[in-house]
This record gives sequence, structure tokens and C-alpha cells, in this order.
Amino acid sequence: MTAIRLLPYGFRLHILERATPAKIADQLDLSPPIWPGFFHATWSFLQEFPLPSLLPSIHSGSVTFFSPEGIPHSFPRTPLAPRLHLIPELLFFSGLAWPDRFHLLNFLEKNWEIGTSHEVTPDIQTVEAWVTAAGQSETARNTVWGPLCRWLLGCDLSEASLRLFLAILTRYRQATTRGRQWFFGTSSSPGELTAMMRKWLTKQGVQFHICENYPLFQYNGAKQETLSLSGRAFSSSNAYVAALSPSDILSLLPERALTKFSQFDQMAHIPSRSGTLLTFQCPNIQLPPAIILGSQFIDWLAILPSETSDTTLMSLLQDHQDLPPLETHIQIARIRALLHKIFPLSSDSLLSLDHQSIMPQRLRLFPATAGSRAFRPQTNSPISNLFLVGPWIASSLPPSMETLINSINACAEAIANRFFAGLR
Repeated sequence: MTAIRLLPYGFRLHILERATPAKIADQLDLSPPIWPGFFHATWSFLQEFPLPSLLPSIHSGSVTFFSPEGIPHSFPRTPLAPRLHLIPELLFFSGLAWPDRFHLLNFLEKNWEIGTSHEVTPDIQTVEAWVTAAGQSETARNTVWGPLCRWLLGCDLSEASLRLFLAILTRYRQATTRGRQWFFGTSSSPGELTAMMRKWLTKQGVQFHICENYPLFQYNGAKQETLSLSGRAFSSSNAYVAALSPSDILSLLPERALTKFSQFDQMAHIPSRSGTLLTFQCPNIQLPPAIILGSQFIDWLAILPSETSDTTLMSLLQDHQDLPPLETHIQIARIRALLHKIFPLSSDSLLSLDHQSIMPQRLRLFPATAGSRAFRPQTNSPISNLFLVGPWIASSLPPSMETLINSINACAEAIANRFFAGLR
């Protein structure tokens, strides 16, 4: 994506790829492809290229909260203007008890106006403090606010950044009808997008190089000059772009750079945690696209219909390390029971959902915890021609495809400004 953004400036580009992919636990995996409608940068990027197999397969849906009694609750849709839809949606949202709704509306009327600031810095204050101030019950915390926080920010109420949580709710409040929906791709969407971009870049003259290991950055004390592979000089370029995780960046930089520029050292403070994405192939089951929150044993459950067969792809995120066989069977049984309560499915149709269809995927996640953004690096680094890009770059949204694309756009602009400023 960064190379695509740099091509219009006339740069000659080389892309280094590892011969063997990095461990999944060392990557930030953005699958399954689920995008809110207010992710403007994501939609703009996707619409720049002809994607005959991707865009038509995208379905729209809403977030559904699952109560302990087995009753699904979704935000009602209203025909009102974007800035007016919040109050009626909350008022008629059955996922919250009437006292919780009235307390929340009263709190929002007094304290939550767009553009106003809180007495306590929102990036330091947690969402839990905000929920407590809004007079929400324990049931509301467990069935609505806690699951919503884990879905949007990747962490619990007691850890999550209030500033980012309010930023998302504000975007939702200001969004059009399309913006208040969530859009679902298919399991093959990320691969299709990558293949499409690679083919397009190759036609534009971008060269791809295979390397066995991570490259190393050489630094002479004034500026970075060369990139080496296994100790062998590879190239000398005007700019380098690194899209690795913070821990990988730290391992590649020379010690002199780490000691001289404290900004690199701050990358070590970026919080990360491990999770497991479990993907199930469910033959002969047709379900509508949905994101289900509120279950006590999973963070969220995403249901993604398939366009090519009668199989529905379901994904859930666990906060475990590795699931032993017994735990896998338990999760399967819980998911069967969950689907049986929400959808009119027979017990026989759910028998196809078994442990043999499970595909676990280890993920490294970057939760948007309170205060964490203060340690996130800027788009460009203090080393003059090394630029950083990734979903951990400071932005008004938690790590996601939207923050990644915004970071890419800013990175390309920073490289162009640095290069053309030197020509003046």
C-alpha cells in the first residue's frame, strides 16, 4: 500500500519479502475483513482499484448483543439525521434496561457534546470511569459496554482509552446510514487484495526481492545509508519504509540508534497481547452476516457468508495461548448452543460444526489501552531516511485497517516532502 502511494511521486521502488513468512504470533493480522462504514480511508483505498471479486462479495450488517437469557439485541435504525439518531437509538435499544438508558441519556445530555473536553485527560481516563459516571448497572457493563469495548478497542473497560472510545462513538454518531453499518468481506478477501496489489505494482515496474532473513539497517551516526541482508550491503536509497511490528523494529536497529533516539525505545512500551482466532467452516448452514457480542466465553463472534458455496465462515477471538483438545471441544459445544439460541437451526444441522473444522490462528494484538498512545511513534523516525508505517501509529482510532491506511498516506507524504525539500 505504501508503494502504491509513493508511485505518483516518481520514486523507483523495491519491495523486500521474506522467503518464509514470519510467525503468526509476530504479526498483526487484520482478518477477518470487517470494516465499519465510517472507515473513510479504507473505503477510498478499496475503490481506487477494480476489485471484481472483492467488493461485490461485501455484505452489510449490524452488531448484535447477546443477553444471558439468549435474546439478541441490536441498535434500532432511525431515519433521522446523523447527529440526531443517537438519542432515539439509545432510548429504544433493548440491550440496556430502562434505568440504564435514562441514566446514560441524562449523562450524555450534561457531559457529552462534540468538541468538549473532560476534566480528566480522556487518554488517561479509562472507559470504566466513564461508564461508572453514566450510572450503568453491572448487567449493562457485562452484556453491552464490556463486550463493545473489547470488540472496538481490544481490551476491558478497566484498561481501555476513553479518548479512543469516545472518538469511535462520535464517528458513529456523525455517520450516515451507511456509516452506521459494518461490512463483511470473505475469508479470501485479504489474499485477493494482496495479489491484486502485487500484480498492479509489478506492471508499474516495482521490483520484488526475496530475502531469507529480516534485513538490517546500517547507521553511521548522522543518517542511515544502507540496507543489508545477512551482513551484505543490499542497497543505498533515499528512503526506507519499515512495516514491521515494534518489537521487530527494535531488534533490527543498531544500538547506537536506540541510545541516541529515545523515540525508538518508547516503542517497547507499546502494549501487545496474544490471542487466538478460531475459524469454522460450516457446510449446509446459511446465516446472515452479523457480529455477536455479549457472550461470556468469547470476545466476539463474526458470521461471514460465503458467495461461492453454502458455507458460512465464523470467527471468534480468544484471549488464550493455545487451546488444548479438551478446551476446543468445550468451545465447539458452547458455539453450537449459542447459534441454536440465536438462529432457528436444528441440532442436526449443527453437527457439521466439529473440532475437525476448526482452524486456529495465533495473533498478536495491540489493544488501545489508556495512555498507550503517548508512547506510539510518529509516522517518520528521527533517522533521516527511515520511515515507520503500521497500525500502531498515533491516530484517532485504535489499531485497524483504517489506522494502517492513514499511516501509509502520512508516511508517503512525509517521504515526498523530505525528498522534494532537498531538491529546492
